[in-house]
Amino acid sequence: MDTPDDVVFDNLQAAAYANQSLGRSILGEADNIKAFRQEDLLEYLADKYVASNIVISAVGNLKHSDLVTMIEDKLGELLTGTPAKMDTAAYVGGRKIESRELEQVHITAAWPGFSFHDDNYYAMQVYSTILGGGMSSRLFQEVREHRGLAYSVYSFTSSHAETGMFGLYAGTSPDMVAEMVPVISAEMAALAKGPEAIEYKVAIAQLKASLMMALEATTSRMEQLGRQMLVFDRVIPVEEMIANVGAVELCHVQRVAEQLCNVKDPTIAIVGPGDYQKLTF
Repeated sequence: MDTPDDVVFDNLQAAAYANQSLGRSILGEADNIKAFRQEDLLEYLADKYVASNIVISAVGNLKHSDLVTMIEDKLGELLTGTPAKMDTAAYVGGRKIESRELEQVHITAAWPGFSFHDDNYYAMQVYSTILGGGMSSRLFQEVREHRGLAYSVYSFTSSHAETGMFGLYAGTSPDMVAEMVPVISAEMAALAKGPEAIEYKVAIAQLKASLMMALEATTSRMEQLGRQMLVFDRVIPVEEMIANVGAVELCHVQRVAEQLCNVKDPTIAIVGPGDYQKLTF
């Protein structure tokens, strides 16, 4: 709670997915944690930590047969159990403004995005890269470099099995908020008219490079394999992901940009000094 640039993202998630499991902080609420009994934890373990709910992912200098033997030795007596039913989730939107006496204002905004299974998933990644994905992005160049309106500004995507969202973050001083927000909105509107060919090509190359570089870290590769098994029930070859990125066309990116700009009331979460109840993008 003492890290406002973390708290603001918890608040954004809570507002975007209000009254749903997906909107709750993984840290839990203090009152709930204090109320837990040992029996509650044991019942949860017995219900959830069963063989049918577990995916094991391992990467590195290992033999598959040795890994299987080790797992059988350590986890072989686990009950099969009943596969967990995932709670359904849907973006609903809202706002959560938290006034604090800080030097900076931490601003996040989110729009309904796309799930892992949506045809627009990869186009959203390209769009986010062009708008706010790095030092060459439109937001970084216009908001931070040219105008000096923010200490930090970037866009991000968050996808799940059934839903997703596209978001922005900006950390700035209170006296710059009124000027900064319209600039961000203007950049989104400009991108909805269609990205330039050069920035489109740079974004495609940047995403492909990120996919390849992720293979160099065993932890990253391990997490990716586990996530793919949970979401898609299969391992997706990196060649397939690179091909999917390469299949995104300029018109696909523009379609995503137009769809986001048509959302009139995005989710907003702010932590910092000042009154921002009427702020919108």
